[in-house]
Amino acid sequence: MLCERCQDLFRGEVTVKRRGQLDFHEKEVIFESSLEQLSDVGNCFLCHRIYQYLLWKPDELWENPTQPLFITLGLRKTVTVAHFGTLRVSIHYKDRKKGLDLLDLGLSEIQGVRIEQLKPYFDSFEAGSSTNSTWTLRLASAWLQDCISNHPKCKTQEGRKLPTRLLELNSSTPNHLRLRETASFQHKPTYMTLSHCWGTVKLLTLTSETVETLSSGFPSSLLPPTFQDAVDVALKLGISFLWIDSLCIFQDSLQDWQREAPLMCDVYRGSTCNIGASASTNSLEGLFRARDPRLVQPCIVDTSFTNCPNYRGLIECEHHIGSIPHANNQPLFNRGWVLQERLLSPRMLHFGSEYIFWECESHSASEIYPRGLEIFQDGWPLKDTTETPSTPNQEYKRARAVWLIAIRLYLRCALTKPSDKLVAISGVARHLSSLGGPTDYLAGLWRRELPYNLLWGQVLETANVDDFATKPAQYRGPSWSWVSLDSLINVNLALDASNPEGSPCDWDYQQWPSRASNTIPMITVMDVRISHLTEDPYGEVTAAYLRVKGPLLRVTFTIIPGQTRCKDMIFGSSLGQRYPIKDVVVSWVHFDTWEIRRLCFTYPQELYFLPIAAGFADLDQKVLENAAGLLLCTTGVAKGQYERLGTIALRGVDKDPQWVRDLKPDASMGHTFGSGNDKEGGDLFECESFDGVEYIISIV
Repeated sequence: MLCERCQDLFRGEVTVKRRGQLDFHEKEVIFESSLEQLSDVGNCFLCHRIYQYLLWKPDELWENPTQPLFITLGLRKTVTVAHFGTLRVSIHYKDRKKGLDLLDLGLSEIQGVRIEQLKPYFDSFEAGSSTNSTWTLRLASAWLQDCISNHPKCKTQEGRKLPTRLLELNSSTPNHLRLRETASFQHKPTYMTLSHCWGTVKLLTLTSETVETLSSGFPSSLLPPTFQDAVDVALKLGISFLWIDSLCIFQDSLQDWQREAPLMCDVYRGSTCNIGASASTNSLEGLFRARDPRLVQPCIVDTSFTNCPNYRGLIECEHHIGSIPHANNQPLFNRGWVLQERLLSPRMLHFGSEYIFWECESHSASEIYPRGLEIFQDGWPLKDTTETPSTPNQEYKRARAVWLIAIRLYLRCALTKPSDKLVAISGVARHLSSLGGPTDYLAGLWRRELPYNLLWGQVLETANVDDFATKPAQYRGPSWSWVSLDSLINVNLALDASNPEGSPCDWDYQQWPSRASNTIPMITVMDVRISHLTEDPYGEVTAAYLRVKGPLLRVTFTIIPGQTRCKDMIFGSSLGQRYPIKDVVVSWVHFDTWEIRRLCFTYPQELYFLPIAAGFADLDQKVLENAAGLLLCTTGVAKGQYERLGTIALRGVDKDPQWVRDLKPDASMGHTFGSGNDKEGGDLFECESFDGVEYIISIV
């Protein structure tokens, strides 16, 4: 149901506007409210959704819950494409011009065949007053049993390994648990796992002091609410064993941690189902949430417009049609470790702030659409509901695509211990490698993808200091790997910048540069060496270097007046001085950190451009369009040793300027950059060796 002011959006007169080739019906409703008023909206679906959305907004908004909010409801629906429209909610706070926030919803017309498709979803909806209702847990059990019985893709792998330890749940005495060593088991029982936010609260954990108590048996009352609820869910779903990280890995033993961390992949892959405490910021908040049944059921509106055809529509929210609580800012999915827990588990049951969600390899569903969400969209890009790849090449492409998406999502999350950055994603890397994906894992990159995957860069829209990546004080990996920074990254950032239209990257290296039809590597990777803290090749790194052979250019920088974006212009002695400036469109540089940017402009120093790849406009490789590579400086530690400072992208204005001719490969695939040196007196750049065309250097 809707209140009178929200219902006004769907009645009266609409405005018809042409945008491009399509005609739209548009309408706006503007009203003033406050957080306090929105929290007491009765049974208005839209007001409730706005309030729930604002729950996750900045603290400053909540400092005064009575301050006015200026809310605009906007409806836009195509005339020619009948089935879908958009609802946009604009929210201003402080005054009518500041604090803009946007909430996008969908309005799907439900007529004809589609209403018949949707009717079973609505008819079977029986929301209780809590996500712990009998109907809700019965639904979760039905999802689990249907998946076990009817989904071949989701079946637990034969030969699965048990975790080292499991909590045994006593169904006859539900409040009694016992920690068991699985090495003594005569058979392999089914078990569930739990994904949760640790928070800062002190919990009962497995330590050398508590192991005796946990192993001899203990009451569930010693556990925090989230753990108690997980025990309750597992037992109601017929599972008698549960794995919880803090109770199954010694928290005071580095040796046990280093042994168990590489096994996380097997722990979650072998789980019958992973329980997600998706709405909880710590283990004291529990799994379950109270709710108003009237406000969580589907909202259907009947329009009563006076100057256009009317229809019945369904207001669609992400919490309705997608099992992706991350999009709703559910706390659990801001935790870095959870991404691999979610990806690796064959099934996951989410306990959200208002609903439970289900996702497995074959199906995604929610309480509102218990029979599935497939008629809308896949709930999560990493839970593949398409056919299983049938060839090694398809397996590789699928694994690579999953890895790129996983990294993008992972780097949006937080880690309690930044040193876990490689370990917390290692299970995904190990799993994808076993599925026929890229091999030879190199501190977050893959040998098979070299040299192109060296061209990652941070995602920035402004040159504000607060937006730049930071480099941790503790060594985490080589400068040529994204693991060395704390930042969102774009795998193709440098080459994307060389695209004159600046179109976003599509996360597929084989397609870049986007305007070049043929791309070649400009360097040869001769050797990669990595030292790990343990014997795990997917774990923490203590040292690494990359040895390459390729051309070098010396560069200097010039600040362009009025330049506010994250890309700075670069003119080097080998580009801006040696060749006319008009021959180079501009070269963009993405500095890895603000400190690097400041030093490069404040203190002149020897900086170098190592081209990694070049894109040609023709298959004959005669028309070079762009090139991209790394910005380097010498370390001063060893001869020919460099470190990465950022990425550089070049694009030519003229069809065949001098710098483009110098970049073209010769018949033997060598690459000439003029004379091969750029210093007075003919001194070569610092290197291990130089053959007259290319340098051999190492990057650490």
